[in-house]
Amino acid sequence: MQEDRTFENKFAPPVRSEKKIGNTTFTVNSFFLEQTKDGVVSKIERLIKDDVRKKAATI
Repeated sequence: MQEDRTFENKFAPPVRSEKKIGNTTFTVNSFFLEQTKDGVVSKIERLIKDDVRKKAATI
């Protein structure tokens, strides 16, 4: 019988970030899978590098 995985046990607890700009407060909840081959830092580094490559290709 296949195990029924719920939202709560697939993801680590969310990381909540808040940023206030003027009179508006932005709240961002980030969800990450508990069992991944990449950590959060390596994912963010990869996203930044990909963005830099895309911008360099358009210049």
